Amino acid sequence: IVDLKLCNRTLMSMNLTKLALEARRKVEAFQHKSVKNKNRDETITFMIISSRFLFLELVISQQLFHFLGIFPLGAYF
Repeated sequence: IVDLKLCNRTLMSMNLTKLALEARRKVEAFQHKSVKNKNRDETITFMIISSRFLFLELVISQQLFHFLGIFPLGAYF
């Protein structure tokens, strides 16, 4: 005769183990995705800062061209 309590405990233990493994997989996947998002966010931030410096450089050069009386190619329109 099989002890039903022992069977139930074994099944519960197996289910908890499966749940723990599944939870661990989900956490690892989330952490991997989080690292990818962090790298993407750093790249986007770098691009935004770079574009701001480029814009500032263009504004300064346009003002310098105006000050010196030199007109770049796009200034005739």
